[in-house]
Amino acid sequence: MKKKERSFSKKIDTYAGIPLLFALSGLWPGRSGKPPRHISRAAFIRMESSRDTVLTEAAARAFKERYPESELVYFTGKDNYGAASLIASVDKVIEIYPESIRKSVNTVKASGFFDLWVDFGPWSRFESIMTFFAGAGYKIGFRTDGEFRHFAYDAVADLVPKRHLCDNIASLMSLAGIKICSGPHFAAPAPAEKNLVIFNMFPDRPEHGARRWGEENWKYLLSRLSKKGYRIALTGNKPDSEEADKFTESLGSDFDVDYLVGRLEGKELLETLSKASLVISVDSWILYIAAAMNVPVLGLYGPTSPEMYAPVGSRAGFIKSGAVCCGCQNIYGEEACRINEPVCMDSIDRGLAEQEAFNILEGRL
Repeated sequence: MKKKERSFSKKIDTYAGIPLLFALSGLWPGRSGKPPRHISRAAFIRMESSRDTVLTEAAARAFKERYPESELVYFTGKDNYGAASLIASVDKVIEIYPESIRKSVNTVKASGFFDLWVDFGPWSRFESIMTFFAGAGYKIGFRTDGEFRHFAYDAVADLVPKRHLCDNIASLMSLAGIKICSGPHFAAPAPAEKNLVIFNMFPDRPEHGARRWGEENWKYLLSRLSKKGYRIALTGNKPDSEEADKFTESLGSDFDVDYLVGRLEGKELLETLSKASLVISVDSWILYIAAAMNVPVLGLYGPTSPEMYAPVGSRAGFIKSGAVCCGCQNIYGEEACRINEPVCMDSIDRGLAEQEAFNILEGRL
């Protein structure tokens, strides 16, 4: 696997975001707003990472429990729009554009005044720039070491790398007096089918290729599960269709796989996932949605730290790579994997994955 080039949005975020934030902070004496006593309108912002967006569901639900009559608006990017739209506590989702700071700023300004603005971005400067220009009485967000993104806030929560993101989100929301008492939850609209196992081979974005597990490993699991009578369905996003086509073609006529890649959105996605007896997935939003519906899941972790990103749910399990560099988090942009041939995902033993899958399916876990 070769190193990935940085995405266009990441380049803008790095080369334009940091200087712009420094310039804005130099022109602005800082904020010292206090938590509002009452909130009529609130805004959340998370531009990228559908996985992280799923994890903000608990924050949205806790906010609505505290302020049931308020309006909650979620600002997000195109790739995240579907995930944000699934959060029942969100009243409106507004798309903004990482390739155009000016267009996004105008969109944010035109959305009116908010009593509370919450930036869930842990690294992106783009979200912090939007926060700077937003009309809001009280702005909160993460302060992350080395990212220079916390100048726009009235109050900050330090992002703790060795703490799960859900706990970091709870710490952030506490700045607004909102207590989160549970993890993310999505209602399961359909009963589970005894013999359905869903494979999600694909990370959320092409530049997250270091999260992939080799196709031969998936074929091995497919073979072992099929022999035991389990039906396999393959899920993924629309950009994964070409690769998924090649994978299913390579199976020949030996296996019958339900091909669902790029075909599921919204409630249909929730319904399909809720039917599964088990979802096996690399680190992706599909894994987190399923776990949040209390569907049994088995996550496969290499470069992503399970300490910070393990799936959340009473029936959520994961396998951590045995490589010494596992959990390095060096998977984004200029922080891409430092070796030409990443070994962390390849170090996940497929025999162990098979054993864990059958333990879950047969009720031994």
